[in-house]
Amino acid sequence: MRSQYAFLVLWLGSSIPLAAQDPPSVASSVETVAIGGYWTSPEVDDGFYRVIIQTGGFEHAVSDIWVQWLARPTDLEFSPRVVATRHLEEIARASVYLMEPEFRVEGEHWILSVTAVQTHCDPPNVERWNVELGLPSELVGLSSQVTRPGCDVPG
Repeated sequence: MRSQYAFLVLWLGSSIPLAAQDPPSVASSVETVAIGGYWTSPEVDDGFYRVIIQTGGFEHAVSDIWVQWLARPTDLEFSPRVVATRHLEEIARASVYLMEPEFRVEGEHWILSVTAVQTHCDPPNVERWNVELGLPSELVGLSSQVTRPGCDVPG
């Protein structure tokens, strides 16, 4: 009888749904999130970078972009902590659709590279932005290169 009772408890226990943790709230306009690179600072510890791209629009998609500096968790039970956030206005004000973010290391700095497509013209202008990242909230350099000329680009 005891074994039947134990079986019944195990069987009923397995059918009771466990309380799930609610997922984080993410805006529906967030199209891309990428994590990469590594930074270290004597004041803040160390961590990695995260890029967030939001996109909206109907006929002509337009994106906005932020870089965050995340501190590495010091305990396995805790999530990374956002140390700094920087809006990349220089890229966002161009009214472009952003895609294909990637992190790569060059020398002593990490580079965030992202493709920007000017969707307001035909054929679209395509350029690659490179953001040289540093310590929290620090941008070391910013440059762009046209990879496929479209409208409004002198020939």
